[in-house]
Amino acid sequence: MNPRGWVLIALIAGCGEDASRVKLEPVALPVADGLPCGKQIAKTALRVVAYTPAGELRRSVPPTDIDAFPEDTEQLGAEVIGSGGSLVAIGKTAPLAFDDLADGTSIPILMAPPDGFCPVYPMMSPRVAPAVARAGNGVLVVGGTDGSGKQLATAEWFDPSTAKFVPVAVPTNLVDETNGFAGVVLTELPDGTVALTGTSSHAYVVFDPATRAFVDTPTVFDHRAFHAAIAPDAKHLFLIGGCADVVGGACNGPNLRTGFTYDLADLAKRDLGPVLPDTASRIGAHMLDLGIQRDGVRRFLLAGDTGQADRFALADSATETLTGLPAQTALLDGGAVLAAFEPDGTTQTGGAGVLAPDGTALAPIAPAPKLDGARLVSLEDGSVLAIGGDPLGNVARYLPTTNTWSTIQPAGDLPGQLDAPITVRLADGNVLVLGGRTPSDHAWIYRPSLVGARTGSIFALPDGSTEGVLTAPDPATLSRTGGRFVLTATTDDLSARALVGGPRMATGSITAIARVIAGGVALIARQTGPGEMLVGRLVPGEPARIDRVLGGTTTTLCSGTQVDAGELTQQVALTISGDSATLTVGPAEASTTKVSCTVGAGERGAWGLAAAGTGAQVDVGPVTVARVR
Repeated sequence: MNPRGWVLIALIAGCGEDASRVKLEPVALPVADGLPCGKQIAKTALRVVAYTPAGELRRSVPPTDIDAFPEDTEQLGAEVIGSGGSLVAIGKTAPLAFDDLADGTSIPILMAPPDGFCPVYPMMSPRVAPAVARAGNGVLVVGGTDGSGKQLATAEWFDPSTAKFVPVAVPTNLVDETNGFAGVVLTELPDGTVALTGTSSHAYVVFDPATRAFVDTPTVFDHRAFHAAIAPDAKHLFLIGGCADVVGGACNGPNLRTGFTYDLADLAKRDLGPVLPDTASRIGAHMLDLGIQRDGVRRFLLAGDTGQADRFALADSATETLTGLPAQTALLDGGAVLAAFEPDGTTQTGGAGVLAPDGTALAPIAPAPKLDGARLVSLEDGSVLAIGGDPLGNVARYLPTTNTWSTIQPAGDLPGQLDAPITVRLADGNVLVLGGRTPSDHAWIYRPSLVGARTGSIFALPDGSTEGVLTAPDPATLSRTGGRFVLTATTDDLSARALVGGPRMATGSITAIARVIAGGVALIARQTGPGEMLVGRLVPGEPARIDRVLGGTTTTLCSGTQVDAGELTQQVALTISGDSATLTVGPAEASTTKVSCTVGAGERGAWGLAAAGTGAQVDVGPVTVARVR
């Protein structure tokens, strides 16, 4: 089916006013041999999904006009159904403020076959190993080398609304015809803009995707390149590692071990942060945000392909070095890190593991496929995709629920074997894939599942047979013997937990059936890090209670009636509606409220469950997470 064959008119429900009309319009992709991506022509139906704070609202089309969608719609999705009843193309828009859209607004949606590749229009220049960063709904692409090895001093931006790359003018004082953008580091800022640092110019400048331009005059900055950087908040930028200069397109001068936090309002102001070990060399590494930990401190991980990583808080004086990590890393739900694959060009052993949020060593997991040149990218549903290294162009997916890697033969138009591709997850959940070690202007999107932060409801089973993904951030607390999913707590700190991938909500519900073998069970809401969440606690012999864990400190918000062991053989549920939370046991139609109280507003976060109490054991069964106003 050619998804460009339809333009849908959607109505925005207003409050006492005439409804506005907006157009949901598929993005036109390149056509090969007169046929669209996937070569699917026949279709039988189209479903449009509105993702709202109250859940999903689905409409089946063929009418060109569909009923009004709520004005608080946060995202739209579309599913094209083929003649055999299977989905032939799917997609989502980027998040949007539906009620702010003007009448006649066209909303682009980039669609592709499920678990499939589609080519987008080529880059402006063939590139090897450019620097990339998500910028708004698109991606900023800077530098790299051409076919002769020359460092490029050009930039472009991928526009997902057209599937095309557009040139970006480079400020003249950033142009170095010899070194190009070698040593550049791009850092996405919380407002969607991108900070550019490094290079031989040692400058700081910001790219704004709204204007598709660098918006400030470059400012002389920290004298370093090939470093790592992250924005801990909207006002600060942290840099660490790298080297002092760039000569001939490569690192030059001493390796830098220092880390500094800069005030973005006044770059002359900086605070000394953690320092790397004396012999450390962290060139071209990257940083992952591990979130607020159980001790109330926010930590980060500096990782590269050296087999070593460094964990730290910004206020630390020194980093904690971890060894034995494979070359490629990706965040898992709950602040854990998946690591797999040896450095490119070396023998692949399949070694892989998970680093728990406060773990000191990698916990081994199922062997990864032996792919040389693979890259990991975290997906919205909580799983991780490995792209590259397969001679047939297949991809691999790691499913934390079952601790398994599966090989996927992608649908659509396959790019062939990819060697060290560049991957970036877009705001709409698609993955943008660029070239690799061979000069190329080719680019593709890969379309994973539509499950994401604004999904209305997700159902997870411990056997991995549904779309829902369960992640235990600390694998040491989980046993899968006999196909079960048993969480065991050695201490009463809720570290033996499992989070459900996808929905990120401030209000909603989690419903679970779990066999409590020992101790009790806790239901988790609004988790933004291992040390920040709302908890509904059910332990036999104790009053039911609702706790807030904030900055690593637990505060009981309310206590209810005593919990009987027999009650935990039933369904348990935690619901947050408005500013109130309710903890219940029993089926929905005849549930018993154990405790309820006002908990106030909160941030959107992950939901899940944990074993509660020292020595507690919980055999996890079906889990459902759903949106509730």
